[in-house]
Amino acid sequence: MLKNAHRIFTFIIVAAILCTLLPTAVLATESLDFSDIPDDAWYAADMAKAVGMKTFRGDGTDRLRPEDTITRQEAFAVLTRAFKLPEGDPAAVISCIYRLHQPRGIRPDHV
Repeated sequence: MLKNAHRIFTFIIVAAILCTLLPTAVLATESLDFSDIPDDAWYAADMAKAVGMKTFRGDGTDRLRPEDTITRQEAFAVLTRAFKLPEGDPAAVISCIYRLHQPRGIRPDHV
């Protein structure tokens, strides 16, 4: 088992996963208005697409923090937006995830 495995998911990784798995007609914009995303970064297109999908919003200080580890709260917020669920309803997010991938022994009403 990986030590500190919970720290491997950065915003870059989450953007890449979402842009790969979710069908969307959103195209990456030519440039982002965030100070911490260089136009020539390998992940710039995925970050731009995630912003265009409205799953990423930035931190309110002109930054997307691409290399920061995503917290559980931030991950749930991103998933809520990605699946267009009512914001502020964590049970809806858990139910959606449960329906997509039904893990053994875990039910949304037990979380």
